[in-house]
Amino acid sequence: MSWVSYRHTLLALAFCATAAHASDMTLDRAIDLALTQNRDLQRAETLLDDSTADVEAASAQFDFHIQPLLSIQRIGDEQLKNYGLAVSKEFEMGTTINASATRGDTVLPDGVVMVQPAVSVSITQPLFRNLGAARNTVHEHDAESLATTARRRYEEMRQQLVTTVVDRYTELFRLQQQIKVDELDVQHSTELMRLTSAYELVGRSKHLDTLRAAFQRDQAEGLLSADHQRLVTAQADFADLLGFPTTSAFIAQPTGWADFSSLDLDAATQTALQNRLDYAQALQDYVDSGRELAAADNGLLPDIGVTVGYQRYDQSPLPGSSVPAGGGVFLGLTGNSVLQDPEAKAAARKGRTDREAARQNVGIVQAAISRDVAEGVTGYQQARTENDIAARASAGADARLRLARELFHMGRADSFAVADAEQAYVQSQATLLNANAEVTRASYRLSQVLGTLLAPPDDLKPPARGTR
Repeated sequence: MSWVSYRHTLLALAFCATAAHASDMTLDRAIDLALTQNRDLQRAETLLDDSTADVEAASAQFDFHIQPLLSIQRIGDEQLKNYGLAVSKEFEMGTTINASATRGDTVLPDGVVMVQPAVSVSITQPLFRNLGAARNTVHEHDAESLATTARRRYEEMRQQLVTTVVDRYTELFRLQQQIKVDELDVQHSTELMRLTSAYELVGRSKHLDTLRAAFQRDQAEGLLSADHQRLVTAQADFADLLGFPTTSAFIAQPTGWADFSSLDLDAATQTALQNRLDYAQALQDYVDSGRELAAADNGLLPDIGVTVGYQRYDQSPLPGSSVPAGGGVFLGLTGNSVLQDPEAKAAARKGRTDREAARQNVGIVQAAISRDVAEGVTGYQQARTENDIAARASAGADARLRLARELFHMGRADSFAVADAEQAYVQSQATLLNANAEVTRASYRLSQVLGTLLAPPDDLKPPARGTR
């Protein structure tokens, strides 16, 4: 037995042992398993919790903040203790409410305790800078935008995973079918070599025919051996993609494809603009840039605020001053503005630049989507055409092979004609399998280009009306 034959036998035995434990797998089932078990996708889903935590942290600035107050001092023979509770809350318009209740105890050297309770409530409202939700909610909106972006990236990762599954599944099916063709080719070439050798003994063929038949048989065995090795690698890659051990084996089933033959290009482009997540992200970036610009422009305004409050205390908080004990309503005006602030001006200029860049990017993404749709439709149509041609060529090669065998058995053709017909038939089958796989891939790629491959949440899709 030749080394090629021996090696082929070992690979065939290994393949048969693996196939005995293989399970049937449809494309739809493979996609479902990948979306639930793929390890990279599971890790990406876990990382989504980080963006959710960032949103919660950013929105915490508008929660109630409660702070306990406690201070103890000893000055000479006197001990001063002050304790209480302070509550504050910020609002989106920039308003801040502060309230506190404290009690101060002073222990004198003679043991007398002086008690100083105090209550304070105040409302501070900025008049120019920091006024309005655009300025005060910018961090919260940024966190929400980042979280939405992360969710879109995750959904896009799921779509890309589906196309990867389709690519590897169709390759797995192609190899499994190709091996069947290779095995049949080995069988036929072996039979041809046997018959040629027999015919040589009776003078019906030449020794050159026998050598040619043997060479044809060796080529068929080599191709079968190579395809077995490719199948082993494809099985491992496919199993890992689905979250299974790489030693798992699956038997792929025939797949169909979506019929996009009547798809109108303009309608397809509109469908893509209604579903593509990258277009939705471009629109979101444009909206975010407007919010950032409004916040930057607000930073150019004077930082002036007014405070209205009420305080009550038993003794004057400022000994020796004219502020009486008992407290009351107070009104204050604060300001902390830098004229011609270069940092604020630079932020405003950057905001305008980012706004214009975001607007231009919306148009760039729209144009890219139009090109993607056109290429996807063309690619799908071309794949269908090539598949039809390959089917006709396969039928022709099969008819030619049958005729060549009949003529050979009748003594009206030599083994060269049969070998050439065998090669043409094997090549036509390989071409047809590749064409079938390409149509399936092209249909899924076109569905991905249209944004209809999977159904992401509606809040991640482009809004009903785009940016003008």
